[in-house]
Amino acid sequence: MTLVDFLFMLIAKFIDMAPGKHTELKDKASLWYTNMKTDPKYAKYAEYMDHWMFQVFLCFAFLFSVKSIARWMVADNNPGATDDDDSDDEEEFEEWQRQKKSKAQKFSLS
Repeated sequence: MTLVDFLFMLIAKFIDMAPGKHTELKDKASLWYTNMKTDPKYAKYAEYMDHWMFQVFLCFAFLFSVKSIARWMVADNNPGATDDDDSDDEEEFEEWQRQKKSKAQKFSLS
């Protein structure tokens, strides 16, 4: 099994697990995943993916990735939001607050 096969199988499983009504994509993913489960080449890996511990791992991995992406987005919009690099961002943050206040004052004056 190649890495590409594994990733496609993982994506199909994730789409198949997703809650909600059946769509064309979900039906195709479910059919493709079922076909892979019956193929002896992929049956062992499909068995691992069907195990509840793997599904819990997928949920935590998804939540962690969403949290990380959200954190990076906040850090891009607000320089003082995170202290990951241990640098002194207080001056940068104060400048950002001053700019925000001046924009708010300009908006309220007009």
